[in-house]
Amino acid sequence: MPAFELHLESQRLMELALFEAVRHLRRSLGKVAEKVAEDPEVRLVYGYTYLADGGRILGLKTADLPFWPRLVAGLASAWFLWLYQGELPKRKRPPARMTYLSREELLALYPPSTPASPPPAPGAGQSPPPEGPPEGALGGVGGKPPARL
Repeated sequence: MPAFELHLESQRLMELALFEAVRHLRRSLGKVAEKVAEDPEVRLVYGYTYLADGGRILGLKTADLPFWPRLVAGLASAWFLWLYQGELPKRKRPPARMTYLSREELLALYPPSTPASPPPAPGAGQSPPPEGPPEGALGGVGGKPPARL
């Protein structure tokens, strides 16, 4: 099954405050949804991280990993933590888990935006503003507004 892998741990994300990180991830998931919408073969979006449980705020689902993938993902998370923040992970840190969304769930939670109207063609003229409502559009007689009660 074709899938789109998310890399959820980065230096940029580690430097952000909690609310900024959530806002950044929401915007990023919107961009991922646009890419997934363009490729009908992608059926799943997933990533491995010890932060997977926090992804529930964004609508992501979580699943436990088998031993070897959990070990590799945990070591990668520890490496990134040391690399980006210069500290080793604490013992009580949660194990790495998989976080995921199906194509349908992603597109429902983060629908790709569509422009309200297409951009004007190059060199196309602009339409003039209307002069006013057409005669009789105001509901009165003879193009005059209706009387107030």
